[in-house]
Amino acid sequence: MQKNKKITNIFIIVGVVIVLGALFIIPRLTSPERGIVKNWKEADIRCVAEETKLLQHIHPHLSIIIDSEEEAVPKNIGITPSCTGELHTHNETGEIHVESARADKEFAIGQFFAVWGKSIDREGYTVKIIIDGKEMKKEEAEGLAFKDKQQIVLEYSKKISNN
Repeated sequence: MQKNKKITNIFIIVGVVIVLGALFIIPRLTSPERGIVKNWKEADIRCVAEETKLLQHIHPHLSIIIDSEEEAVPKNIGITPSCTGELHTHNETGEIHVESARADKEFAIGQFFAVWGKSIDREGYTVKIIIDGKEMKKEEAEGLAFKDKQQIVLEYSKKISNN
């Protein structure tokens, strides 16, 4: 009788451990956030824990203008419930937060758009990229390292059809 009770208790404990483990693991494996953060890693963007000592903390500014109308940069780009990326926004002011534990790591607008999940290009539009007052080609601008207080302006204009 005693032996059967021990075996039953072991099965109960193992069952509880399996159920609790599944409750914690399955949501992580099926979370859409998992794919988002994976895309960031492909763009060389990591999560920054709250307790991380930041060796780099700068704030470039992004303005997006579409047909002469300013468009807000969304808040919380680069922020998920369990991760704040090295590139992120907190509000709709266009201020990009660049925060990293590495002082020598460079970040660029192309990476920010990868974190955002968007392309610099917009269908049906041409884009003029102006960084600190200087117009640049897209290929050049995408890899240009962010600087503190850098002013980045993306001006989109509808493509003119030649029909």
